[in-house]
Amino acid sequence: MYEIIGSQISNYIDQKAREFGYSDATSIISYINSSNLKYKSEAENFNNFRTLCWEKCEAIQEEVRQGLRNMPTLEQVIKELPDLNTMK
Repeated sequence: MYEIIGSQISNYIDQKAREFGYSDATSIISYINSSNLKYKSEAENFNNFRTLCWEKCEAIQEEVRQGLRNMPTLEQVIKELPDLNTMK
């Protein structure tokens, strides 16, 4: 899965970071040790979101490898990812 749509998932995650006004996921997560509590909270929340996204992708990939499901489209994968807005 990573080989096929991994970069598209990365782009999706970066787009979510841009919705918070950051240039990409790396930028928002760079504030994880900030003394500014707002930035720190956003970074921690986003880091958790990113981790959950990749864990879900790994789980889907394993299901495909085991023949439990067909390879999903990017849109199908995105529907299965956590909702950042409910994690705030």
